[in-house]
Amino acid sequence: FLAGARRAYDLIVADFTFPADMDGCSLFTEEFFGGVRKALSARGLLATNAVSPERLPAAYWAVYKTLRSAGFCPKPLSASIPSFSAHGYGKWGFFFASPRAITVKELSALRLPADARFLTPEKLRAAMRFDKASVRFGAGLARPVRHPAELLGLLHIPAPLPSGAETLDFFSRQNSRLPAGGFPADPALCGAETLAAGEARERVVRL
Repeated sequence: FLAGARRAYDLIVADFTFPADMDGCSLFTEEFFGGVRKALSARGLLATNAVSPERLPAAYWAVYKTLRSAGFCPKPLSASIPSFSAHGYGKWGFFFASPRAITVKELSALRLPADARFLTPEKLRAAMRFDKASVRFGAGLARPVRHPAELLGLLHIPAPLPSGAETLDFFSRQNSRLPAGGFPADPALCGAETLAAGEARERVVRL
């Protein structure tokens, strides 16, 4: 469908099963996300699930890097889903991503239903905080997924025990104050806020 899609969509929602085999992993490759990117409008949004950043950080942050390499500015988040936890999947991971940087101002201005029980501004912000040690562990092993077998291999790397001491906050600009946008020596993992700041500086220089 993506190969023949000619319309620029404003929203694409991808709800996948756990990528337990080559076919499942093929939906998280650079080629697949590149096709999604071409089908989106310039200010469009992709929302997709991934794997558990808690149990499988190497695989989760590989999906992050793959979205980046496909031309997206992704924002990561995770949530505890009782049925998923019962199956041993751990805290479940998601991404929303756009061809342009998603800013803190936009996140703060989101209008959520007043009577929503699960999704509140406070829970959204909490969902975008990640254990710093786990992120560094996963990001250090992860690479953009160009072949499904690469992701399949990362799914067999267990996570270290969470430190619980420090977190990275992808809702705010906190991670932009760390080296390489929060990920040492890895510019491909810069957060959207870091990218937005860089783009603003480039515009000033050009002017």
